[in-house]
Amino acid sequence: MTSKTFSIKKAFSDSWALEKAELSKFILVAVVLLGVSLVSGLAEDQSWILTLLSYFLQVYLGIIWIIFAVRSVESKKLVFKSVFKEINANLYFKFFVLTVLVTILVGLGTILLIIPGIIAATGLQFAGYFMIDENVSIKKSMKLSWEATKGVRLKLFWLIIVLGLVNILGMLLFGIGLLVTMPLTSLVLAHIYVDFIKHRKISNSQTSSS
Repeated sequence: MTSKTFSIKKAFSDSWALEKAELSKFILVAVVLLGVSLVSGLAEDQSWILTLLSYFLQVYLGIIWIIFAVRSVESKKLVFKSVFKEINANLYFKFFVLTVLVTILVGLGTILLIIPGIIAATGLQFAGYFMIDENVSIKKSMKLSWEATKGVRLKLFWLIIVLGLVNILGMLLFGIGLLVTMPLTSLVLAHIYVDFIKHRKISNSQTSSS
């Protein structure tokens, strides 16, 4: 039986235990990914072509972060070398479109009354996880995330706030702290997906089919 909610404290505790066990390797991964992201960001102001290419690269990095975090949580150890084997042109295209759609929906919701934007952001937060982890369509991934987050969206909103504060703390430590906080916050989200959201979806599917 799947629990009705998740523990933010446990997600952080388990994620930190996982990261701490191979801290130097997690930091190395963060150096590589954040370094590429930084170089990409610096190129944005040079021309519209570089700005477009930068966005394409950021989407690619988003896929890598999700696969890296989810597979590491599932294996209970750092998994990075095999991450690239899961990425293909079809997955990239679907994830790219999904990112655009979610951004538009959240943006429109925020413009209207702010609260609808927050609901959209929390309700669709794990769409990319479902798409990558279960190789489902854009529509299906959005539907699965929306259904699996029902009843816990307020808590997910507070989770987003906490994760943001943790990364701000990392930035305040001369930016170097991000090399620790970025992998940590990614692992926290992956833990919640693997241990709660994903199983909640399965439970909901079994209930609706019975």
